[in-house]
Amino acid sequence: MADENEFKILLKNVPIDFDKETIELVFENKRNVGPGDHSIAKIEEINFIQREQTRDVVIQYENQESVRLLIQKGQVKYKEFEFKPLEYSAIETVEVNSTEHIEPNVKSEQIESNKTSCQATFEINEIYKFPFYLFEINREFWNDFEKVLMSIKAKVRSIENDKIIIETSDDELLCEPEKVLEWKNNLAHFLDNYFKQYFEFFEFNDTNYLNWTQIRDKAIECVSNSPNLNLIYRNKPQHFLRVEGQRDSVHQLKESLSNFYSMIQVTLV
Repeated sequence: MADENEFKILLKNVPIDFDKETIELVFENKRNVGPGDHSIAKIEEINFIQREQTRDVVIQYENQESVRLLIQKGQVKYKEFEFKPLEYSAIETVEVNSTEHIEPNVKSEQIESNKTSCQATFEINEIYKFPFYLFEINREFWNDFEKVLMSIKAKVRSIENDKIIIETSDDELLCEPEKVLEWKNNLAHFLDNYFKQYFEFFEFNDTNYLNWTQIRDKAIECVSNSPNLNLIYRNKPQHFLRVEGQRDSVHQLKESLSNFYSMIQVTLV
């Protein structure tokens, strides 16, 4: 019988904001791992480092082949993150549940507070309303988006698991409340129009396993042939997939799937 550790990989220094649900979505996805089923049995968080706001993550797969494919691939990219999976069974010792205790540096915190108080930023908490991570797949989208942002004196500061922060590129806006408010209103209007024009998504849930398998595999086939689409799906605890991408491409895929499965009365919502 194979050692349980041979079904595990280790991810070092994973940001706290990169939560377990997102880890499961990313590391079960065939696009990130490889062909086959990559169901995850367990995810364990260890070695928390408070100062860095990171921890190590141990992923235990149900299939040993998933580990082999990931080690062979060498890295997994998602949004601005890049992970290098390590073979858990090859690691001699792993320190579990260690937490670094950091005494606060009041002086440095005060300096940072003063510094950030004069920054104009715009925070988006409904991150899945805006498929920013699609830019990692198609650089043309990203380059176009950056150019348009520059025209309204803005740039992306960070893309995290649960929020996106955009900041001004105009120093004259700093510490001028009226100009900051005007900038935020203009940015909100821009984002709404930009993504309505270029991007769209649809989601699908199905409790019938046979229907789900066919729909999932067809969606994977279609998305793999289009650089303008991105697919996220999960096999458990309930069947779910979400396709995002360029508006016309999403419409074509949605119509294709609807027609293909009309015989079994599948409805995409």
